[in-house]
Amino acid sequence: MPDIRQRIEADENWLEGLARNIPGFSGYKERDNRRAADQILRKQLANDLGASLKQLDHIKLHFTNQGQLEQLDDLDRFARKMSTLVDSIRYADYGITGFFDAIKIDEGDLDRLYEHDSSVAASLRELGQAIAGLQTATGENLPTLLDDIETRAEEIRDRWARREQIVTGLSEEGAP
Repeated sequence: MPDIRQRIEADENWLEGLARNIPGFSGYKERDNRRAADQILRKQLANDLGASLKQLDHIKLHFTNQGQLEQLDDLDRFARKMSTLVDSIRYADYGITGFFDAIKIDEGDLDRLYEHDSSVAASLRELGQAIAGLQTATGENLPTLLDDIETRAEEIRDRWARREQIVTGLSEEGAP
């Protein structure tokens, strides 16, 4: 996945480039660019996962059409978990703090957030491919495949939950 931060800086107009020379503005603009990059990345991640969720709906329809209704409860339960994960990614905090907030988020924290979010992208792609593989599942092997996919989704959810620790500084490693 390309680094969105570099694209944002490359797309600055001439006035933004000139304003970078104003003392204090450069740091403000860089923080704003970092937040924007992370917001764009999270939106893309949520959209990709949302596409997998739509694919899951098609798979449920396929099983319904095949008369394999006993699998629908498990698929519905997993779809709800996926929907919650999509929302947690889409609406995650993107690093804005107020002047009087107890914990300040600096450029390093914003970079760690972006790197964390970016590291989740590969796992989400693999999860999407695994979900696509459910299309060829049968009633006999679906529970095993679904268990594997749910385990992957839970690992991603746990990694995503550690994002808050990066912001608060509770994670020493600063990595997923």
